[in-house]
Amino acid sequence: MSASRYVGIPFRLHGTDRHGLDCWGLVRLYLLEQRGLELPSFGDRYGRELTLDERRHIAAIVAGESQEWTKIEPGKEHRGDVVLFRMAGAESHLGVVIEQGRFLHARAATDSCVESYRSPLWARRVAGFWRR
Repeated sequence: MSASRYVGIPFRLHGTDRHGLDCWGLVRLYLLEQRGLELPSFGDRYGRELTLDERRHIAAIVAGESQEWTKIEPGKEHRGDVVLFRMAGAESHLGVVIEQGRFLHARAATDSCVESYRSPLWARRVAGFWRR
């Protein structure tokens, strides 16, 4: 299925649906709809900014500290894999690979969009790829 149905969803901090999503909400929605995978929502923490420890916990879920995730070698990622980015010194931003070199994500002050994780902006921030 095309990633286009996810492009343009407004950013909303702690958002979990098509009315507004943050990066974790978008990854959760995509993996649920496309692969039937249910990920934790952290909904009980919504309504306030996640702490750095909580963002690291989300990153750890994806980064293979859970037995359910497998780290993928760069260049072997494919549609539906999760790409993790290091932002402000912490692994705290996520997106979904939609094809080699391109990912879908939601970022503050923008609608969800597709960008290249090989671009100068993102390539230096890639912390890895994971599959569940």
